[in-house]
Amino acid sequence: MAAAGHLFVLQDVDAPERILFGQPELAQQKLQMLVEWGMEVGSHTISHANLAESEPEEVKRQLALSQTRLEEELLPGYEVVSLSVPFGAYPADERLLVGGMYQDKLYTYQPPSRSAAAWLPRPHTPEFDPYHIPRVQAIQSELDYWLDYANQPGVYYVSPGE
Repeated sequence: MAAAGHLFVLQDVDAPERILFGQPELAQQKLQMLVEWGMEVGSHTISHANLAESEPEEVKRQLALSQTRLEEELLPGYEVVSLSVPFGAYPADERLLVGGMYQDKLYTYQPPSRSAAAWLPRPHTPEFDPYHIPRVQAIQSELDYWLDYANQPGVYYVSPGE
């Protein structure tokens, strides 16, 4: 069964508006509720690092610590498999995104999604890239734009007939 939605979590933040739910004391309880309701919780790195500007060791640190803290501290027993790359900025070596080791922490992820809202190409078309899946940011201006776009009369998806 597919997830009802995805929440990509930052954990080490410096701005109050980025604190998970604005209530760190309730973060674990709220994440558990979302999982119980069918949501998937994934990583957005540990601190929203620009991975295109990061050294390979920092990329591994961001990914390993995020997954480890989510699985061991916030959602014990939960397996974090999804990753949303901050800024849609991929590291030079994209293989680092799907797995690696930082210190004694092994991490693995499914192909990540990127920030750059757009309609997703159909999986069976040449344009589809499972390692660069676009996402819509959950901020009001982005949600308004895409919901308004989707509700326009005359905007339809036309199947090529497969």
